[in-house]
Amino acid sequence: MLAPEPRPEDHPLAIDWQFHQNVAQVHAPLDSHAWVEKAAVEPALHGFGIGRRLLESVAAALVTEESAVLVLECAPDRVSFYTGLGYEMISSIADPAGPDASLMQHRIR
Repeated sequence: MLAPEPRPEDHPLAIDWQFHQNVAQVHAPLDSHAWVEKAAVEPALHGFGIGRRLLESVAAALVTEESAVLVLECAPDRVSFYTGLGYEMISSIADPAGPDASLMQHRIR
């Protein structure tokens, strides 16, 4: 759903607002899904499996008799990390603040 509030006048806020509008547009046509909006691990702690365990915990919470879909956005340099966890890229999201984000999904059975 697009934000009902108008675009902010403040430039940094307007950039963030626009990104969230773009996120809403790419999520709209998707079937029912769970969504991780932000997942981050302190760079000094990369390589310890923290991010993997966080996302595995979310996926485990979604396990039902039916399949579920977990969706997240990520920066281009993180696509290979998520692909290694079983996610696939399904779209990109225009990011007015930098390179386009990738929309990733993982089907959970």
